[in-house]
Amino acid sequence: MVYIIYDSSRWSDCSFTSAFGPRGARYTPKKGQYARAEAWPGTLAVNIEYDSMFGNWCDNRTNALTFQITPGENFLLYGPVAGETASNYTRLTTEQGRAMIADRKMISHTRVTETADMTQFGGGQYYGPAPFTYQFIDMPTPREVRGQVTWPDGRVYRGQLDRNGLIDGEMHFSFYTRYDGTFKGFLPSGEGRMWYEDGTFYEGAFVDGVRSGPGREVKADGSVFIGNFNRNVADGEGICGVPGQGAAYCAKAQGQDSEPKPLEAVAKQIVDENERKEVAEALAPLDATIAEADTLVGQYSDMKVNEPNAHYRAIDEMTKHCQCYLHGCIEIKDAGVVYTEAQKQAFKEKDALETKRCVAWRDGRAGLDDEAEIARQIAYYEGIIQSENAKREEAERRKAAETARLAREQAEARAARLVAAKQAAAESRQEAANRQRNMCAQRPTMCGCNAILGKPEPARQPGEHWACAQ
Repeated sequence: MVYIIYDSSRWSDCSFTSAFGPRGARYTPKKGQYARAEAWPGTLAVNIEYDSMFGNWCDNRTNALTFQITPGENFLLYGPVAGETASNYTRLTTEQGRAMIADRKMISHTRVTETADMTQFGGGQYYGPAPFTYQFIDMPTPREVRGQVTWPDGRVYRGQLDRNGLIDGEMHFSFYTRYDGTFKGFLPSGEGRMWYEDGTFYEGAFVDGVRSGPGREVKADGSVFIGNFNRNVADGEGICGVPGQGAAYCAKAQGQDSEPKPLEAVAKQIVDENERKEVAEALAPLDATIAEADTLVGQYSDMKVNEPNAHYRAIDEMTKHCQCYLHGCIEIKDAGVVYTEAQKQAFKEKDALETKRCVAWRDGRAGLDDEAEIARQIAYYEGIIQSENAKREEAERRKAAETARLAREQAEARAARLVAAKQAAAESRQEAANRQRNMCAQRPTMCGCNAILGKPEPARQPGEHWACAQ
């Protein structure tokens, strides 16, 4: 609830109205009155309009004052600002506000919901507080609220949202299928959990409505895969579990079971990637030097070719511009046009200024040899090109030597690196399996833990949804 208490006479000579947002009740307040509005907690704008009557300070002005509304009672006092001639709103304590409205007259009571604008939200029907507020008339500002959206196809969403879409909540697609997690627009994106109609449960990453990234899938028979997913199907290495058999390291390729990569192949891939990274990091400064030299050579080669044309083109343009001024050809001779004396004087002043500039340009070119100037400029560019080419050649020589040195070092250490990478890969697989077993030992009712722990899956009725701890 918001109370606005009026304690100013600044509008005594104006037509003054105040409203809670553009759809709120409007009224002409007087000193000693107050207005009340039911508003959702969040940001609220109070719009004040002044219509001119005597051409004074309030002439056709509109102010929008924004406040953060908290649950409970909010008291705002409109009155003079200490030490200033203006009036503004001041937030009062609950005790102060109740004391001030006790002996005042209420002139308006309105409800600020503003939900009518959101009747159609992403093709659905919205219910709840306004996912926007007004800072200026008809200029909505999004804010995050909690509400509900229902669609004609039966989908129901409850959770956080703003004017741009869903944020974090629960979406029921049907009686058996629902999603709980974050959204982008109107599609599951980020981290979430999905219960499917066929009894499958998935927890993990979503991108644009589909499972993509690391996650955990539990099938209707209790079997589980914990690993990577690509466009709704398991695709990668991870931990598999089958009820009664326990956890094992496995691989899934586009939803099909497959053998995991042998540790030798995994170790070779790891070593290859590390060696490529070593080479790239060691050669990065030399590669940057070569790229910079190539760029400068290209730029100055273009300037060497284009400089003569640009030089002569600039001389031709200036010569044409100054021809009239140097020969006194600027005259007012537009037929049928009558110029004022001020205009004629302006033309003469312009003529004098341009004539002075062109004379200075002509005198400055006296004795100037354009061919020699162009030759000097081209020689300067050629010097830079030669210097950069030499810098690039030196960097390429050093790069070749450094590449050969790194290749020798990596070849000498490759056998030991392969052994270490194979051992690390084996330990990583074992740690992942142990981590899942330990987690399930602490939370045995979590979806998929019967398969991880090697326990049989309890019997369920056909179509019965998963009902296990998350």
